[in-house]
Amino acid sequence: MINSKITFNVVFPGITDMLNVSNEIEKEKDKLVSVIEKEAKKYEFSEEKFKEELRPWFRVAIKTIFSIIDAVCFQTKKHILIVRQEIKGESIDKKTKEKLQEFRINEKGKKEKIYLRIKENIKFTLKELYKLYGNKLDLSKDYKELNLLKKSIVVRNSITHPKKIENLEVGAEDYQDAVNVLHWFSEKFGKGLKGKVKITGKPSYMK
Repeated sequence: MINSKITFNVVFPGITDMLNVSNEIEKEKDKLVSVIEKEAKKYEFSEEKFKEELRPWFRVAIKTIFSIIDAVCFQTKKHILIVRQEIKGESIDKKTKEKLQEFRINEKGKKEKIYLRIKENIKFTLKELYKLYGNKLDLSKDYKELNLLKKSIVVRNSITHPKKIENLEVGAEDYQDAVNVLHWFSEKFGKGLKGKVKITGKPSYMK
């Protein structure tokens, strides 16, 4: 019988990178701020100009964070399918399987992509991960975090599909909100694997 821990590491080798990514993003931001501060002193940038210089980086960082979360969810759902079907030999109900594999077979026998909204995808992935390893996901006390997630998704969507120039004017608070969402997601993800899969290199906020 295949060891599910080994399978997890093969299917999803980037888990440590995901858990450490917010620290790396923070380091890159600090480097950028340092460079801009030097330029500000040289050319006497105003505070508004300083913020303007950082906005493109904030936009990239926010979109990157959500791309990472999406990739983690995708790989995790792939892992769940492998463990439940190939290792445990379980049958999965049609709707759950379609969400896990992110496609359905239509009436013509062709693959049809299934898109879950960001918040729905996160909650579904965590729920199925916890279920797989015999843990119970409880988000009843996470209303602040879920509201922050909702708020950050609005920002992410506005900078990804801007309808007016004002949509691109994100700042440090928007960036920090996205980082906090990543922290929350990483923590919930780690708890879902607690005692089941060994994770090394946890960022400081999870120690």
